[in-house]
Amino acid sequence: MLFTFTTSSHLAMKSIRAYLVAAAVVIIASPVTITHADEPPLGDPPLVNEVPNNCGISISADQNWLSVNDNDDNNDEIWDFETESGASGAEPVVGEKDTLKITVTGTADKSDATVTVSIETGSDKIDGFWEGTLTISGQTLTSRQLEELAQKELEGQKKDSSKKTTFTFTVPIGRSATQTLYIEGIKHSDSLKDVKINARVEAPAGITPDPDNRPFRASSLAATPLEITVYQVDLDVDSNNDNAFDFAGFDDAEDKIEASEKEDANGSKRPGKIVISSSQTNSDGDDVPDFADGFNLPFTGTVNELEHVSETLKFVPVQVELKAPFDTASAKVKFTYDPVSKPELSEDDIGVTGAGTPEDPYVFNLNKGGMRLWKKKATERTSGFAVPSGDFVPADTEINWSDIATDISTPRKAKLYLEYVDMTPAEAAGRKNITVTATQEDVKSEDKVIASLVFFDVDVDADNTTVDNYPDQSQSDRGSAEEVAEDKEGHPGVRVYANLIDADTDGIPGYADGIDKFGNGQANSCWKFEPLIIEVASLQKFPNSKFKLKYSASDPDQMTQQGSGADATYLLPEDKVLRIWKKDGDEVRKPQGADQDGDFIADDQEYSAEELGWQEGETTIRLYIEVVIAELEQSFPIEVEFYPIGTSRPECIVTEKVKVDPYYISQENLETYN
Repeated sequence: MLFTFTTSSHLAMKSIRAYLVAAAVVIIASPVTITHADEPPLGDPPLVNEVPNNCGISISADQNWLSVNDNDDNNDEIWDFETESGASGAEPVVGEKDTLKITVTGTADKSDATVTVSIETGSDKIDGFWEGTLTISGQTLTSRQLEELAQKELEGQKKDSSKKTTFTFTVPIGRSATQTLYIEGIKHSDSLKDVKINARVEAPAGITPDPDNRPFRASSLAATPLEITVYQVDLDVDSNNDNAFDFAGFDDAEDKIEASEKEDANGSKRPGKIVISSSQTNSDGDDVPDFADGFNLPFTGTVNELEHVSETLKFVPVQVELKAPFDTASAKVKFTYDPVSKPELSEDDIGVTGAGTPEDPYVFNLNKGGMRLWKKKATERTSGFAVPSGDFVPADTEINWSDIATDISTPRKAKLYLEYVDMTPAEAAGRKNITVTATQEDVKSEDKVIASLVFFDVDVDADNTTVDNYPDQSQSDRGSAEEVAEDKEGHPGVRVYANLIDADTDGIPGYADGIDKFGNGQANSCWKFEPLIIEVASLQKFPNSKFKLKYSASDPDQMTQQGSGADATYLLPEDKVLRIWKKDGDEVRKPQGADQDGDFIADDQEYSAEELGWQEGETTIRLYIEVVIAELEQSFPIEVEFYPIGTSRPECIVTEKVKVDPYYISQENLETYN
């Protein structure tokens, strides 16, 4: 017969001892198991022949810091720490690596022990605990235990949807157990080591199961607390493209999409910040394109004082915040972006020819397109050298934080400016990553944004060097010299001959011929018109993009006819000067607008790329300029506006302008012209 006695008081223990003495003369048929659950009440005499209950506890981590886990590894446009903590109701991020591994080892002696891990301070800075593997030394596990352990093998990939600040596990009697846990940063620390994690092992008092049945006290031990610091560097840009060139709108909603790889139903990813190329402009009307203007550029043994650009030249604001407890005096930052076009003279970056005289002026060429990061806006730069001596922030170079955060009123924020320069063909265009890495001793924190580099260029034969078939690459058409001439003050622009002559001798003036109106729709009725080329690299990435052309537009559908046959005359509307067509002059053209399945491009009318004749895979839109009024003594501008994400977002717009110089050919000198 088996007798089991469980005692819960010192008095009961005395009774048991009396029973054991009496048992010397009693025949016991079966072994007796006696356990004890509690310590003696305070003030009672100690138990006789007590033995120690030797338990153990330790806690360690791979490092004493971690970074805020504000990534979006599963592309759901929710911060990973929000996804995993269940705030969004989404599934945990599988394979998450931005966590800190904690190892807790407990040892049990004469009874099972319970290990408790708890966050003492800083529970608002970290999310935990995320359960990893449990290893029990020297234990033969049951099939049930093996099944439970298999569920824990998804190390770092499962976490309770509710936020836990404590975690417990059991250590079997006489064994040691090691539990791996994971935590992640959800908010930067306010001070060093402000996150404290405790580990404690506890085992109850009892009676040893050995033949002596000796009592033992309860055990309660605490490990040295784990002290951790959470760091964060925050890189911001106008990722939803609603703040134009302002340092504003850098909120949580924008942060969650700034590095998004999520695809929409059409397979397109968010563009991030749209950055339009500035290299094609000559904002101040001098002979220097903007990619080489606005900063000192050393060449030919001297320093060229290129310090004048227009206020219209704007770069994209980029903000970096080095959050506490990073030390602003000792921290360093490194920016990673590619491709880079350095603001310096080299075979890879900027080239220059000429002697700088009126007879042989300097001509600048951009040898490589790419990005530039500046510590000053376009009109305030003075030097193209790298910081700290200059204003250029190079890529892949560690920089002292104090060299870019120069505003003493906001020592933890640095305001930078992003420029994109390129030339045709635009090889640098596309969707690019920009990353900042902040370091301080062994600490490292990163953040990333995405920028879509959009090459936008409007070209005509501004220097009038091409006789036919513009652009003629053999004459370096669409190069830097021609870009400068497009809108240069005092330069008339592209010469376009007025289409007034009856070139096919059918009695119909050119401006009324070849148009499917009044029965005049015959091919080869006019000479070829002057090309106008719009180039937008990666246009297929912007399915909602729109264009507007603003110019002195003479609507062909408003032209009227008086009389008939050879005696007919044709009256133009409103004394407007130009027409822009989807088709060339030797083709039959529909007079209706391009948005109505016609060929005419109206003034200030919204058009999609497809309506302008663009086809999938192409990078250019080719239009044609016609002049319909003669003997004019002035040039006429054509402004092309590009809205990458539609006209509903007018703050995201780029404009380029060219000029047209109308020129008259009389019937008498037509033969000479031909």
